[in-house]
Amino acid sequence: IEVAVDSLDDALAAVACGADRIELCSRLDLGGFTPEIALLSELRNAAPDTPIVAMARRPGGDDAVAPNVLETIARDIEAVRKAGASAVIFGCTLDQSVDEAACRHLLSAADGLPCVFHRAFESLRRPQAALEVLIELGFVRLLVSGGESVDTPQRAAALAMLAGQAGSRLQVLPGGGIRAHNAVLLAEAGASGWIHTSCRGPHPVSRFSAAQFQLLRLAGTEPG
Repeated sequence: IEVAVDSLDDALAAVACGADRIELCSRLDLGGFTPEIALLSELRNAAPDTPIVAMARRPGGDDAVAPNVLETIARDIEAVRKAGASAVIFGCTLDQSVDEAACRHLLSAADGLPCVFHRAFESLRRPQAALEVLIELGFVRLLVSGGESVDTPQRAAALAMLAGQAGSRLQVLPGGGIRAHNAVLLAEAGASGWIHTSCRGPHPVSRFSAAQFQLLRLAGTEPG
């Protein structure tokens, strides 16, 4: 289970519960932006063995990112790499396609750090063609919901199609509204057994919920 968090307290709570990987960002309520480097450094020191995926994203959206913002994101990526991130997640689009030039620039800034394309993928017009572009560019993973607004079987079918196309060339990571009732089916559809979730509880909605996490763990270990 990869858990998305935007505070040190939530990150450490998720690690204590047994999170297998952390996605660290700021302003999770707005879709996630680049975390403060001090926060990343604190988490790396406190949880040295836990993989940390750092968000690299700035306010303003992911489509047609302005050159000055792109340079800021590139510097963000260099900074999180030096601060000990295990991977970085970003996504740039242009006219409902992958912005190949922008992505190449950010991949170069990563300098070998594994790169993940985030849910901006869901705005793309031709997802199967876009997936091939991501693989060619060198992304190692794709975070995608399979259609959060549709029912679980439809989501699973969409994820399975992408995972089948990608094969061993790229990992499809299911994310978005994943809870105990749909976790196993979506994890299997992604073909890797991984899921991505914020595990936020109802009170308060912005905080990691250990209870929600444990329900996910139980769903994944119950027979059948």
